[in-house]
Amino acid sequence: MNARERTLLIALVAILASGAALYAAKRWWWDPLQDYNKTIEKMTDENDQQDFKLATFQKERKKLALARMKSLSPKSDQAAAEYMAYLEPLLANSGLKVDDMTKTSVQKVKVVTPIPNVKEVGHQIITFTVRVHGELGQLVKVMEKMQKTPYEHRIRNLTIDRVDPAAKKDASNKLTVLMIIETLVVAKSEPKTSLPPGIDPKSLLAPTPPDRNYALIAEKNIFVGATPYRPDTDPRPTEDTPRYVYLTQTLPEQQTAYLRNRIYRTAEMKVIANKPGWDEFQVTDEFGNYVFFRAKVLKVEQRQMFFQIGQSRDPDFPSNSVFAVQIGASLADAKDYSFSKSRIDLEDEGLYDKNFEMREAAKGNQEHKDNKGRPTGKNGKGKKGR
Repeated sequence: MNARERTLLIALVAILASGAALYAAKRWWWDPLQDYNKTIEKMTDENDQQDFKLATFQKERKKLALARMKSLSPKSDQAAAEYMAYLEPLLANSGLKVDDMTKTSVQKVKVVTPIPNVKEVGHQIITFTVRVHGELGQLVKVMEKMQKTPYEHRIRNLTIDRVDPAAKKDASNKLTVLMIIETLVVAKSEPKTSLPPGIDPKSLLAPTPPDRNYALIAEKNIFVGATPYRPDTDPRPTEDTPRYVYLTQTLPEQQTAYLRNRIYRTAEMKVIANKPGWDEFQVTDEFGNYVFFRAKVLKVEQRQMFFQIGQSRDPDFPSNSVFAVQIGASLADAKDYSFSKSRIDLEDEGLYDKNFEMREAAKGNQEHKDNKGRPTGKNGKGKKGR
């Protein structure tokens, strides 16, 4: 065997040994690692689902206990009489003239989400149709008192029209009002020993926010149109939503991440970094009335996501800052990545969007203008306070 053949033999043996080593590494290290990662992801997802179900159960159980305290009497006839005895003097004392008032027969509440071996929930609804006439201020007074009364009731439909349809300045301000009111009799609620409350300790369960003055509604012309929505007038909700929004999955090769809200019944949110229509999201309360902050996803890595804050009302998330959240953590656990970095450093890393900052600033400025584009004053009515 000459030198050339020995060299070829050594090269062949080296190639075979390398191939065997690669196969062994794949067979006994890489493949098990991938299986372990898939198992971890599956178990994490299942754990998130169970946490979501538990959080939902705890939240709904509190709602049910509170609803039973505010429910009408469990007997439908007594419940209807109880609510009628509450509603008639309420309307009369507020100045509204009752034209007609009727009630429907009791209807059972249907099961919204199917539950094994449960065909009905036991709750009942009684509907009242009320026709009245009067002024807007009197109607607002009725609605405010209903909001403060600790009953499980709601105005399902409200139709307001003018008695005098003329558009003249001296036209009558009298209104005709049709209200469809639903009252709820909660299953397994305790019998009531008296008719509607005058001053009842239960009224403390639903206090009116101190910064709301419903009487100001009567000063508006409701037939003209809506006034601009100003989110900064809404009180901060008791539930801190960012604590319940978790980063559940990241796909770096697709720059995609998934966020799940464990306290509200919402679908998992998919976000894609720097893809218009997919890269921006906002964190709100259950009904979307209060916006904690808006944000844009800048980058998705193997186990974390970077996002830039736009408009924000949450002191923990200052506007124009950049945060990093780890997979499996909530947004409340996100770290301020921009705390010790300059704007230039962030832009060099691709972790800051100047255009997003400008768009969010423009939105904020627009929200503080009236419907004619004038800046609002402290009283929210323009510079001259008209």
